Amino acid sequence: MTRLDRRKFGFWYILFEQKKTRLFGLKGVIALGIGTDGGLALIRVTSASERIAAAGDLLTLVSALLGVVLAGFALVVAFLSDSYTIQLQKNPKGVRAFFAPFVINIGLDVGFVVGTIGYRAAAHHLPGGLEKAWFVILATIFVYAAFNITALARAVMAHGVTRAELISLEAREKELTGSDEVSS
Repeated sequence: MTRLDRRKFGFWYILFEQKKTRLFGLKGVIALGIGTDGGLALIRVTSASERIAAAGDLLTLVSALLGVVLAGFALVVAFLSDSYTIQLQKNPKGVRAFFAPFVINIGLDVGFVVGTIGYRAAAHHLPGGLEKAWFVILATIFVYAAFNITALARAVMAHGVTRAELISLEAREKELTGSDEVSS
């Protein structure tokens, strides 16, 4: 058994390992537009207190989202069959490539939670421009994190489709060989 390099499982390592077009792509451009434009529109019509309250609402949503993403990640890991894990490992980047969207989303959500708690604690004590810029950044990250749910859904769907194909292939192989052996 090889020794695992813990760095290769971290958020920053996986983030920088991704192709920029895959990581940001159209979804990132749209999130940047909606989050930035929406955040700028809100700072024009709201007070700092109203933005702090809105950040609290976003914090609640992302905290719940973080729990769901983490639970989904744990379930996907727990229910990988041996044969399917072997299939995933045949990818040049191995199983890590399949799990990368989960790690990126979890890291992004954790960063958002920490950033939002910091914003809510410091907003009234910051110069107006800095408070507003922080809010716009949080709005943009929120939209991007929400859009990234699609990436997770795609990964889980690919998992389901690939697993179904593997089960079908194993069943056909069993029929052809006449084997009574059941694979896991």
